[in-house]
Amino acid sequence: MSMSCRRIAASLLAASSTSALADDWRTMKEESISLSYGTQTGAKLEIFCDKDSQVVVPEPGHVKPSGTVTFSYVVDGKTKTLRLDTEICGSDGLTCTDRKDGEVSAYKKTIPGKKLALAWAEKATSFSVKGPTIELTMKPNKAVFATLAAACKTWK
Repeated sequence: MSMSCRRIAASLLAASSTSALADDWRTMKEESISLSYGTQTGAKLEIFCDKDSQVVVPEPGHVKPSGTVTFSYVVDGKTKTLRLDTEICGSDGLTCTDRKDGEVSAYKKTIPGKKLALAWAEKATSFSVKGPTIELTMKPNKAVFATLAAACKTWK
């Protein structure tokens, strides 16, 4: 890992919460730069920024596909909603170690380019996820989101 990557990783960790029990925003830098909402032991929502923008909502239970899951966000005072795709264990080569084939692993949406991830990081004022087994509403942590935006802009 280069010195600049270590500095970014250190600043990301410093900007995130250290409580493993409380839901909060955390940033990570591995194969891409990402932002996670939840506890250190389990994410409820993840936002990725690399060459594409991606939102992932892990399914908390062991359920069969049962309806639509949406991700909504407010940018510049306007609410926009994305319908998330359902990832099913055993389908399309997805192997799951913690659930049976046919059960939902996660809900996700990938949008080409960084533009949307940067809009989420720089301008979003709230996020929500709604579906048959999930309902979340979150406000961004401005310091953590600013760190994500800076890292996303330079990520190659």
